[in-house]
Amino acid sequence: MQSLPQEPECSEAHEPESDQVITHPDGKTETVLAGGDRLFVFPNGTKKEVSADGLTVKVTFFNRDTKEVTADQRVIYYYAEAQTSHITYPDGIEVLHFPNNQTEKLFPDGRKEITFPDQTVKNLFPNGREESVLTDGTVIQVNSKDQETDTVTIKGTSQQQPAAAIDMMMIKCAVFRNIHAKYIGIQINIE
Repeated sequence: MQSLPQEPECSEAHEPESDQVITHPDGKTETVLAGGDRLFVFPNGTKKEVSADGLTVKVTFFNRDTKEVTADQRVIYYYAEAQTSHITYPDGIEVLHFPNNQTEKLFPDGRKEITFPDQTVKNLFPNGREESVLTDGTVIQVNSKDQETDTVTIKGTSQQQPAAAIDMMMIKCAVFRNIHAKYIGIQINIE
């Protein structure tokens, strides 16, 4: 009796398929990798990698910037020269990370939260209100009533003399607001 050929067991290794390269008329090349991923290389040096399932795409631009769309729909853009990343989440929140360790969060409602390298946190609200929480726990709130008058409230300054707190607040408000013009009117409350 002749024996039938035996089928290979699952544990045996298989030869990987070789990559397939397609050259398009516009000069870009497309490489279909063994796992199904695709790599596009454009004439200007830009590269685009697409996962086999199409859910993840990463583009590396000729200037070294990268843009990645992940399977969970986050968009991550990295600005190589500025060494800054910009992540956009599906819910609309955007987060920027700067090389000096400053982080900015932009919310869909127009609010902006900035965390400075010294861990001071500043919130900017769409109505013009600002709130800064300093590392010592001091809270500075700036409420703009109109373009000419601000109300500034300082909380948690019990360790400082009131005059020193006012001087510190004026300096920090000027720095935080990046305003070079003089205040026409300001009301200061120390709590």
